[in-house]
Amino acid sequence: ENASHTLNESLAQQGWLDANLKVDLIEDTQTVQIVITGSQGPLFTLAPAEFDGEPIKSTAFLNGALQQADPLLAHGRYTPEALDNALQVLTEYYRSQGYLNPLLSRGTVEQLRPRWKLFKGSTVPMQAHIHVQPGPQTILSGFELVGRIEDVDNEDHFSDLLGKPLNPAELDARCRKIAQAYQEAGYLLADASAST
Repeated sequence: ENASHTLNESLAQQGWLDANLKVDLIEDTQTVQIVITGSQGPLFTLAPAEFDGEPIKSTAFLNGALQQADPLLAHGRYTPEALDNALQVLTEYYRSQGYLNPLLSRGTVEQLRPRWKLFKGSTVPMQAHIHVQPGPQTILSGFELVGRIEDVDNEDHFSDLLGKPLNPAELDARCRKIAQAYQEAGYLLADASAST
């Protein structure tokens, strides 16, 4: 029973959501025979998603990003977990573009008409309906460095970001670079952080 559960769970994680296989062991004095019965069912695939709300980007761009955001989706397969992972990646993309509080939510996921594909057999396309509310875009208009020691760090770390969408991950990376410069100068406990 454990082997059956493990096999079905493994197939479900690869896109065979309806897998229903049973594993039986037939033993005699010298051999063990493994007998698998049942069906792995159709392969669930990702159809192009529909986006509503204020997506900002084109549907083609978002569908491409969605597929590339998770390895399973990149191979054309679908699981709810893979779609949720991809939505988290897309949320971070919006943050990197200055939309600091984006809301991307999965609505209904519609099962489309089953198809037959060469080498894959029966497939079931799943079409997600995704609501996008990016919120306002934040532009970096200025910055102030506090606690700076001129002889340690005289590099301009932020001026090239002025007038561009605020990217929290980029700000954090530059703060780490500043902290590293101080640590290399002997301030071993130096830290740098950005606040808005």
